[in-house]
Amino acid sequence: MDALTRLHRSLAGGDDEEWQEDDILGDTEGLCSLSPLQRLYAFAACLVAGLALMMLVRRCNFRL
Repeated sequence: MDALTRLHRSLAGGDDEEWQEDDILGDTEGLCSLSPLQRLYAFAACLVAGLALMMLVRRCNFRL
């Protein structure tokens, strides 16, 4: 069963036993245990880092 079919079945739902064992999202439980506040802090940190890099590239680009 290809990945697209598994994704479709996992999003569509259903009770078919044969493909529930092969669910794409079944392996991801418990991998990320961040609280909503920690996720917000991580988003803010990535946003600030991205903006800083963007400004740095623009500043260096104009000096060339």
